[in-house]
Formats: sequence, structure tokens, C-alpha cells
Amino acid sequence: MTIKNDCPAGRSQFLTQPDTRKYVLGWLGLGSYAQHPIIPANLPQPEFFIGSKVADHWVDEFGANCIEYGEIVGVCWQINKQEWGYFVNWYKGAGPDWLYPCFDGSLVVSGVLRSANND
Repeated sequence: MTIKNDCPAGRSQFLTQPDTRKYVLGWLGLGSYAQHPIIPANLPQPEFFIGSKVADHWVDEFGANCIEYGEIVGVCWQINKQEWGYFVNWYKGAGPDWLYPCFDGSLVVSGVLRSANND
């Protein structure tokens, strides 16, 4: 996949896979590739893979500490920033219940996420 043809925004999305494709790949016996794909040798290993549970902490505009929990649904190498980014499907958080699940399509960098397997 080339950046020019596949990534007009300047980021490679060769590991991004919708949730339904993950299940189809699992049914075909390729589920291990969807969970732990082969990373080219010149790139560092991502901190999270598709299906990883993560949490994001932040302070809102009123000074309150907030937290959201989600599942990684896409992994993306950002060439310009030289770091991994993640697409997250948020399934619970500080907001009202009607907001979740929520996939906003925003790319989240690994520095703001932490593992939430036990939360």
C-alpha cells in the first residue's frame, strides 16, 4: 500500500480493519493476523493491537477529571509524526449512557491511552 494512493491524510492505515472484518478473518482462520499482524522491521511495535481494551483520562473544560473506556478497532502508523495512532470504539465513560458506544473516527495517539484490561 502506498501513502499516495491509500492515505491522502499522510498516514498509513495498513492495520486498520473494521470490527466485522475481524470476525470474518477469525472464521477463515486468519484471526491471529487481525489481532497481531506482522509489523515491518523498520517500525517499532505498537503498544496496542486491534481488540485491546484501553482507557483515556483527561480534564474537561470545567476542571473535572474524566475517563473513557474503549476497544482498539484500528492501528495506524503516522509517518509525519513517527508514532502509532489508534482508532477507538468507546464503550463507557463519564458521559451519559446514551452516548455509548461511540466511534467518533478520531485518531488517538498512544501517549494518552493506557491498558484497561482489568477495568
